[in-house]
Amino acid sequence: MRAHETPGTCAGRGVLECGPIGHGRSIDCVNYTVSRNQVNGVVPRTDIIDLSTGIKYNPFGTLDFYLLAIVPLNHQGLRAAVVPTGGVGWTF
Repeated sequence: MRAHETPGTCAGRGVLECGPIGHGRSIDCVNYTVSRNQVNGVVPRTDIIDLSTGIKYNPFGTLDFYLLAIVPLNHQGLRAAVVPTGGVGWTF
């Protein structure tokens, strides 16, 4: 790092502290450097894996109802335990 560059992390900027938070989990923060005309940053990789499952019901020939649920399979990021979705489709 050169003398005019300033290193930074999310600690001390009103954001959650970086590092372990318990139960084998930790918070990875963005690391960046700031120089005179440039900001370089690295965001840690996240692997969000979800399962989507659902049912579709066709009461009439051109009308469909569906209900789905999106369930996370890992613990990356802040997400709900289940995300329900649904809708109606009509073919004309």
